[in-house]
Amino acid sequence: MTSKIKTIILVITTIFPPSLRIRLMNFIGYKVDSKAKLKFFSIILANEISIAAFARIDSFVIIAGLNKLVMQEYSAIQRFTYISGNHMFKINKRAMVGSRCIINAGAGNIEIGEYSALAPRSSIYTHGTFLPVTHGYPRTNSGVKIGDFCWIMQNTSIGPGVEIESNSIILPGSSIIKNIPRDTVVYDTPVQRKNFPIYFFKKVLEDKELLDLIKEITINYLTALKSDNDQIEFLIDNDAVIVNYLKKNKYKIHFSELNSSILNNKECITQIFFYYDFDIELMKQRKYVCYDFKRIINSYPKLPEILIEFDKYVFFNYGLKFIDTDYL
Repeated sequence: MTSKIKTIILVITTIFPPSLRIRLMNFIGYKVDSKAKLKFFSIILANEISIAAFARIDSFVIIAGLNKLVMQEYSAIQRFTYISGNHMFKINKRAMVGSRCIINAGAGNIEIGEYSALAPRSSIYTHGTFLPVTHGYPRTNSGVKIGDFCWIMQNTSIGPGVEIESNSIILPGSSIIKNIPRDTVVYDTPVQRKNFPIYFFKKVLEDKELLDLIKEITINYLTALKSDNDQIEFLIDNDAVIVNYLKKNKYKIHFSELNSSILNNKECITQIFFYYDFDIELMKQRKYVCYDFKRIINSYPKLPEILIEFDKYVFFNYGLKFIDTDYL
């Protein structure tokens, strides 16, 4: 099948239901997981396409001319973003490109690391040549790499050849034209750079502090639910919260590890565990509802009704983007 025919098919399928669109993309040689989320009117044109489970491309995104597009699990590209160029664009697990970004991979590969974000109205360019080099003007054409756990705030511009190492934060309106070392907070302009260690921003949580924060998040979530639905009642009981929902569903959220005394309880109640450092192999068995707040992973045989809005709530309010243990 010629590239022109593939392009025509890819464009036509923008109006197809996502499940049909994914099947057609796989039929013509691309690799798109059946659980990927491709919204209507998103245009995806590349010689090679690999989109993993729960990766999301919103409506009105345009991806055009790439040699290779790679999106790992739970990554996302938000609406009105434009990505072009003839090299590779790769976005790793749980990473995100915000709305109205402009990304050009015309002179090198671009990679965004795991759990990193490029905030709205930001840009990345790999092509740094316009004025004639024979007149002495500079020429910089090279790829861009962003490490893991980086937050590139809104209206940031990243130039060719830049590497932003892991665990860094770039403040709004920066113009990044030089490499950023890891563990750094930066406000950068072409004439001045201000930077200081990440640990002025990032706090190291002790286990008790983390557990208290988990409890706080849970109570805030249930309070938000109750404000929209008077059918929810909850009671704090030592290291657990008992929740009654619609007068027929009863849940108990434990702030502890899995243990036999709880699991052997014969109460007619759905047990939920909010904690950290669970045994991953035990989580993968999917016998219990578990949310690990340190690794930011979850596992369950079936999602309880009370938690349907939980993932959306904690991502929006606390930056917690939970993924299933199968996609670690």
